[in-house]
Amino acid sequence: MPSRVVILFCSYALAGCMVHAFQTQKQQQHSSVKADSEQYERLTTTVAAELAAARHQSAPQEAKGWDSKESLSNSPLKTFFDQVEDGPGVWKWQHYFGLYDKHFHRFRGTSVRFAEVGIYSGGSLRMWRSYFGTAATIIGIDIAPEVKLYEKNPTYGSPNQIFVGDQANASFWEAFKAVVAPVDIFVDDGGHAPHQQKATLLAILPHMRPGGVYWCEDVTGTQHDFAYAIFQMLVFSESGLNHYRYRAYQKEGVVRSSQSRSTGIQKHVAGVSFYPYVVVVELTNTTMHSMVSTKRGTIWQPNSFWVPTRDALRGY
Repeated sequence: MPSRVVILFCSYALAGCMVHAFQTQKQQQHSSVKADSEQYERLTTTVAAELAAARHQSAPQEAKGWDSKESLSNSPLKTFFDQVEDGPGVWKWQHYFGLYDKHFHRFRGTSVRFAEVGIYSGGSLRMWRSYFGTAATIIGIDIAPEVKLYEKNPTYGSPNQIFVGDQANASFWEAFKAVVAPVDIFVDDGGHAPHQQKATLLAILPHMRPGGVYWCEDVTGTQHDFAYAIFQMLVFSESGLNHYRYRAYQKEGVVRSSQSRSTGIQKHVAGVSFYPYVVVVELTNTTMHSMVSTKRGTIWQPNSFWVPTRDALRGY
């Protein structure tokens, strides 16, 4: 066989092996992901059953703090919603109202700058005006040109500004940000498609004031791309909330401290909350330049305090 033919044959053989290896690797990765998914699904089912059993066996401890059921029953938003019988429509999942209160109540009665995308029926604009008060700046966004008539219209809560545009379009958001100052609260109740939600988050999150709240609702489905993107970008990435970068160790007397230099996300994002159909991103009030872990005290080994106690107990 001529050498050129041999080389060509070997090249094809090598290429075939590489393709086969790649396909095998992809199949193994797919099998691994599928196995992990099935394992977590089984664990989820088990944990859910155990939580249900535990709830039947014990009552909740009485404590002050936010409670979804109590917040729902006392929610001014729920009260407003229940009284709507005609006029501009409002369509919300019932459990949202308590969550709204949990994250938004501190802005009530202030000059909060609030924006919502997805205002087609207009009823939510009136609800937000009732909730935040006359000092609030209410801004609505929708893709339907008809919503422009809501602007400063008392029937719709007199929203200060209405914008018409496609939330998946980066150019629209650039134009929006050019004329609208950074907002305190942003609610995404728009098209609900993951690509729309991701485009909106990427455009608006950097255009929020310190201490602001970004809220995205109707995030439904077990494999939702937006929920996955939030976790990957804000939590699990090397710039995310869980990343650890050791920096320095200090000792002053009995007080010892270590620092982890904050990542880009840790500096500005206070936390990410997941609820049924809702993802909330809260921003820090001030830039968090580092995470500090502090140790106080002098005894750090169990044996240091257990031995004297054990010896003392022998006399009983």
